[in-house]
Amino acid sequence: MNELQIIFYTSQDYYDSKKQHRKREPNMFTSFRKEKMKRRPANVPIDEYIKDVRRIWKGMSEVENLFLVE
Repeated sequence: MNELQIIFYTSQDYYDSKKQHRKREPNMFTSFRKEKMKRRPANVPIDEYIKDVRRIWKGMSEVENLFLVE
């Protein structure tokens, strides 16, 4: 015989389940790019500036990346 089960969740159950998740580690490139964007010259388009920031990031070693962001 087939049985149908229905499970109800309250909003408090949903909130409690979300609270238990670990916070994601920050993306180092995103933090680096955010800091560089604060110093972006006004006459340089954003897409070109971000490409330059990417080139700088790729040229750096992992150790340099960690020290620059922290």
